[in-house]
Amino acid sequence: MRSAAVLVMLLSSATLVAHDADAGPSVAPGVPSPGRADITITQVNTYTVTLGGNPRGCDFADNFDALLVTDYTSDLVYELDPDDGYIIDCLPCPAGIPDVLGVVFQQTPGGFIVYINNWNAVTPIYKYDGSWSTIPNPVSGGPRGMDMDENNMIWCVAAETRILFRFNTSGGSVTAWSLAGQLPASYSCACAVFPYNGSVGILVGGYTYGNFYFYELDGVNLNYLGSAPEPASVTLSYDVCYSASRDTFFWVSKTGSAYSITEFEVEFDMALTSDTWAGIKASF
Repeated sequence: MRSAAVLVMLLSSATLVAHDADAGPSVAPGVPSPGRADITITQVNTYTVTLGGNPRGCDFADNFDALLVTDYTSDLVYELDPDDGYIIDCLPCPAGIPDVLGVVFQQTPGGFIVYINNWNAVTPIYKYDGSWSTIPNPVSGGPRGMDMDENNMIWCVAAETRILFRFNTSGGSVTAWSLAGQLPASYSCACAVFPYNGSVGILVGGYTYGNFYFYELDGVNLNYLGSAPEPASVTLSYDVCYSASRDTFFWVSKTGSAYSITEFEVEFDMALTSDTWAGIKASF
């Protein structure tokens, strides 16, 4: 029996032309900058979804083994079975978020909070914990994918500027890093954080990058690890999220007119030491 626990409790993706309104103009990505790790991405599972017609952002609710996916046409946050995309439930977005994209799921001692942002204009970030309220949004330049690390800090990438932001759940304590030195000169979209080497790892992707780009926060500095090809050839790439319970990532993309969700694994082979993803996690 499928459980609707998450949202029931909350309620009682030379010049290339990208046709999606949020994807913006794009240029050929070129050759990715080398990093200090060889990174391998392996597909685990994939399936097609329709939802409201424009699925974009995603996050994983590990305690419920549920995948949350936003859709800015229906303006809903969908709760999906991560294995096949079956719709379990959905959460309507508030009127202040007409074009939802990024989503964060946070488990709290008293329940759960869902945070969402708007791609078509810089609005406040909306949070849902039984009712909607707002926090200031420090992200300029087209907010896109969001995620939250183990210290409850929110991360978000800006599409046009390719700046990565980190801030707290009140919209303060803001830190920002420019990723223009590594990313292609087109719009970013995906932002996922994950445990890496005792610290925070960050995946960043773009609508037409063709590769995912990986970084490590060593406490203060954001270090570029390298990049790897996306697990499938697609027309447009959207958001990515990490599941701690599965030790895999989930990716929203589009090929032609069909939208897909793909689950994949990542391995890092460092210049001096070879650590698989499982080995890195085992060091905690």
